[in-house]
Amino acid sequence: MQRVALYFGIMTSTEDSTSVRSTLRLRGGAIFHGGGTLVVGVVAISFWALSVAHLSFGDGSALLAAFHASTGWWASVAVLPVMGAWMLGRHLLALAGVVPAVLGLWWVLPGTLGAGPDVEANLRVVSSNVLMVNAVPEELLAELFAYEPDVVVLQEYSPQFEAAADPFRNAYPYSFEASAEHSFGYAVFSRLPIERVLEVEVKGVTVLEADIEVNGRTVRFANVHALPPIRGGLVADWHAELAELSRRYANHGGALVLAGDLNATRHHPSFQSLLKKADLVDGHAAVGRAAARTWPYGGTLPPLVRLDHVLVKGVVAVDVSEGHPVGTDHTPIIADLWVPPVL
Repeated sequence: MQRVALYFGIMTSTEDSTSVRSTLRLRGGAIFHGGGTLVVGVVAISFWALSVAHLSFGDGSALLAAFHASTGWWASVAVLPVMGAWMLGRHLLALAGVVPAVLGLWWVLPGTLGAGPDVEANLRVVSSNVLMVNAVPEELLAELFAYEPDVVVLQEYSPQFEAAADPFRNAYPYSFEASAEHSFGYAVFSRLPIERVLEVEVKGVTVLEADIEVNGRTVRFANVHALPPIRGGLVADWHAELAELSRRYANHGGALVLAGDLNATRHHPSFQSLLKKADLVDGHAAVGRAAARTWPYGGTLPPLVRLDHVLVKGVVAVDVSEGHPVGTDHTPIIADLWVPPVL
């Protein structure tokens, strides 16, 4: 007696069952292959759209500022559609995704390879957004002190930090402090004599400048805390602030260290404009650590972006790293620099 099997409502004899199973496998493979191609195609188009937007639009709105801040994340995986299409045998689709993939690598790789120059640093600078509502100012100051910096620049310097700073003042005989009950207090502490201090108003935010002699050369330190580009008016002021910094320091012919929380990532057009117009070098990028992240610290996720920077001109970045944030949402920046002697 013949055995029968039911496949999709069709009665087949036993000798037909093998061919039916093969047909089903082929159909399943075709469905998987077609679905995979569709997914890869949609993702490839998405990366094309992201790349065009990155090239076409500035950071003139809160939405665009947030978009450019995310560039490091999506650009670093723009090569995935190319790999997926190639594995599926869709070679033309893979080729179509090459441009966004190459652009993504172009945006994320510079400054992530190599190391700093083989010279001995003669200056250590620590910059930290200490968080004005920090509940443990003494512990954070002790952490910063443990890095043995020569110069310390602080943002969001509050009366709580001012009250806890006596040990810092004893170790750093030269200082300038302007605490505030809002997010724009600031301070600089130095082991080396401070020759000059200037408070510069830029769009309602004060930039603290301090001239310090290092290795026989006067180095200007600019302690900056830029406005956050999170809504219309603030975005405009943030733009204007970075533009004013560009103009101001383009005209500065001496050694310069600009440090602080710029509320900008390396992918923001306004940040790139600052580097170019003022002839500044991103310290992280100079030592192969451009992809480092400093904010937001805390919770279950690691920091997502780098808002904190040490930018230099006439000074060489030898090593730049991040410290441990105590009670704050920004990781401190530790920059070892070489200030060349006056010839």
